Amino acid sequence: MYVPAAFRVDNVSELARFVEEHAFAVLVSAQHGDCVATHVPFLVERDGDAMILRAHMARANPQWRAWGAAEALVVFSGPHAYVSPRWYESRDNVPTWNYMTVHAYGTPRLVEDRERVLDLVTALSRRYEGDVRDAWDVRELSPERLEAFLDAIVAFDIPVTRLEASYKLSQNRTVADRRGAVAALRREGSGALADAMERF
Repeated sequence: MYVPAAFRVDNVSELARFVEEHAFAVLVSAQHGDCVATHVPFLVERDGDAMILRAHMARANPQWRAWGAAEALVVFSGPHAYVSPRWYESRDNVPTWNYMTVHAYGTPRLVEDRERVLDLVTALSRRYEGDVRDAWDVRELSPERLEAFLDAIVAFDIPVTRLEASYKLSQNRTVADRRGAVAALRREGSGALADAMERF
């Protein structure tokens, strides 16, 4: 990924926080010379700076069948929005797009152990069900339904070997231009991006 120096983020703790917060990502890998992609919710396991991405996809999805020793790319995207020159001190500028993204690289490993697959499915549902009183739990499935579900998916881990990040948040603009963009983005409903611009 092309990342100008002004937009580069190398802090592993910050990138891990971002990945956890924006965990529905695009998994890209090669298959017979073509790029293939699947949109997948991930769980993130951390041990210091080490990170493992855990997920599953439909067994019917052919993407996993081509995995070997080749690296895959996982693209995590955060808030983004158009930035107009009319928000700057001078309109004698060009429009741009502000965004936050993290690319994680690693080699996918299939998870064959049934208990580990069940642990993954359980953890994913707990994460996304949240703390609601009537949260759904995988143990609500009948034994037959659970077995059919587990047969229909392929679980995998991706130990992350490299992270790249671009937080393009107008760091290359004047303070006045940044303030103008932040105010306009808030008015237009892009508060998360405006918050990020203020933070970074």
